[in-house]
Amino acid sequence: MHRSLRLTLAVAALSMALPVKSHAAGPWVQVGWWKLNETGGVALVDSTSGNTGTAYGPTVATDCNAASRCRYFDGVNDFADLPWSAKTQPGTKNFRAVLTIWPAGPKPPAGDDLFRSSGYPNPFWKMEYNDPNPTDGAQPNLGRLNCSFRGSAGQSYVAGGPDLSLGGGHTVECRLLHGAGSGGQDRTELWVDGSRRTYLDTNVGSIQTGVSTIVGAHCCVDAGYFTGWTDDLKLYTATP
Repeated sequence: MHRSLRLTLAVAALSMALPVKSHAAGPWVQVGWWKLNETGGVALVDSTSGNTGTAYGPTVATDCNAASRCRYFDGVNDFADLPWSAKTQPGTKNFRAVLTIWPAGPKPPAGDDLFRSSGYPNPFWKMEYNDPNPTDGAQPNLGRLNCSFRGSAGQSYVAGGPDLSLGGGHTVECRLLHGAGSGGQDRTELWVDGSRRTYLDTNVGSIQTGVSTIVGAHCCVDAGYFTGWTDDLKLYTATP
């Protein structure tokens, strides 16, 4: 089964990259990096800030990407818990959350959170696989990426990009850029394979969730678990 993981990260032709508007901001600083490649035990080491998490089921897989190791989530009950840390919260800073995935199995009927720090209905941030109710005329259940942030000033939700169930592996990313949008609004950006695919300008404000980050499991009533392989979960912040 792992042979399919050798596929090179592909950019789907059905979605074109959008031009990126530059804005004045400080450099990105990595505040968390879980390589997800530990060979034994359940510890998930944060090589940047020491915020070690725990794996509840996902197994170490080999030959994931350039012969490296990653974690396989079975889609049944596998998830991981990364303890809350002030360093890994957006707060009032610009924020990036990045993950490499190889989805497997049927597309989720209602969405799977790839990872989330959710105190819903209080502040949260999350990255989800699938867009069950697209608002841009696309067909539902495409297996697309969506990004959502809820803070002190409001909530953003943006979905788009290619069908992630096609083309092997994908590097997916959600960004929150304070004051970078039209009229000085906050901007939520959705990136796939190094290209920005879509964005939304709406004020979000400060985000401090107070809860741990969960990897591979949906948060709410339509709970679902991600099926597939994950690698290199990275978080960054920058001064707006």
